Amino acid sequence: MAEPRDKPLILVVDDDATVCKLAAEVLQRDFDVIVTDSGERALSHHQLHAPDAVLLAAGLQGIDVNLFAMDLRQ
Repeated sequence: MAEPRDKPLILVVDDDATVCKLAAEVLQRDFDVIVTDSGERALSHHQLHAPDAVLLAAGLQGIDVNLFAMDLRQ
């Protein structure tokens, strides 16, 4: 179960390390940020941390992002 936090939590999912780094640098000013490069790990982080929002790359390799988004909603 997710612990209480002071700032909203954003989960960034992208297989491009540069995009992840830049997104984290910008977002961490106002949000807590978790970054991952795979859909499988993103689902695990989502279950463990219950982020307030997910920033998901549309072209993520190896997964159907539409199905992934549906899994997050469940």
